[in-house]
Amino acid sequence: MVEAYYAILCGIAFLLLIFYICIWNRRFDTCITLVFVLVPIVNLIYLLLSVSEELNETILAIKLSYIGGCFLIWALTMAVVSLCKIEIKRWIRVGSFIISFIMYLGVQTIGINGLFYKSVRVAKEAGQTVVIKEYGPLHTVFYFYIAIYYIAGISVVTYSLFKKKEVSRVILYSLFLPEIPALIGFAANKIIPYNIDFMPLSYVFGQLVYLFIVKRMSYYMISDMVVESMIQSGDTGFVTIDFRYNYLSSNETAKKIIPALRDLTVDQNVQDVEGLKDNMVKWVNHYKEDGSGSDVRYEKMDPEGNEDRIYKVKISYLYDGSRKIGYQFFFVDDTQEQKYISLLDKYNSELEEEVGQKTEKIINMHNNLILSMATMVESR
Repeated sequence: MVEAYYAILCGIAFLLLIFYICIWNRRFDTCITLVFVLVPIVNLIYLLLSVSEELNETILAIKLSYIGGCFLIWALTMAVVSLCKIEIKRWIRVGSFIISFIMYLGVQTIGINGLFYKSVRVAKEAGQTVVIKEYGPLHTVFYFYIAIYYIAGISVVTYSLFKKKEVSRVILYSLFLPEIPALIGFAANKIIPYNIDFMPLSYVFGQLVYLFIVKRMSYYMISDMVVESMIQSGDTGFVTIDFRYNYLSSNETAKKIIPALRDLTVDQNVQDVEGLKDNMVKWVNHYKEDGSGSDVRYEKMDPEGNEDRIYKVKISYLYDGSRKIGYQFFFVDDTQEQKYISLLDKYNSELEEEVGQKTEKIINMHNNLILSMATMVESR
């Protein structure tokens, strides 16, 4: 009966992982993906623990089962922070993971010394394998460790409810749901005397909630998808390179404007490409010297004899978060505007020439009139 309970939860966890893979989007947070990967693994370990009979097998399964308590809870907390759109320092993220790793190293002392478990043995009760454990002092620290993560997760969601208007209320309320069953399951393991662990059930419930959340998130990603579609197929061309002049990416519009981009491979240095070092490389060098980000003009000669096109090129830094990682070029068709400016210049030149001719004519008439009057006065 107990084995069937764990087997069903393990099967459900793997099915939910497959479903998540089917709807996976590269915009999903890494920690959410880590949660869906870890839950089936942890539930499988619980299943193996329930059928283990030898003491060494049981101890190994117990050690592996604490992956959930040490790393899965870390991933869940980081996922909550990300979904609440709260920025945390990298050292906090790395530091908390290191603490989780240290706690897991403590788990590895089971069966070696009495630091985490003072003793552990296997017995049979009503045909079921029962693990009898006596906790050590480090297990008390583990309780505090778990409590801190739960308090942190609930605090982040509560704070976001009052302060983060840009975060969906539906997602925030949903984030409370995995916390409650996990707390109930954790408490039930200590209160209910049956040889059943309720944590795998809470993990599967958490998977269901996060599936709902990621499906809901797809509604809020529409603007990102629209922007991406516009970038890939719109009228604006873009190219990105890093600080070493290595090519990173470009869209189809940019490749039409500068055909040499089609032959580039990612990380190829643009300084070595004949069709690019006389324009893009010069533009970057000018941008570094100038620093003002002033636009440059790029004229593309049409090989088929059609109208030449003039593009306005905007150069700026490429950012990864707040860190500069390279340069980006935006190409906007400026042909019509330049034609209009050229037409205005031509009109102004013709107007100035016409005004100049008429002015000269008036001056000549004026001079002739004065000369005629002087002649008349003199003849009298």
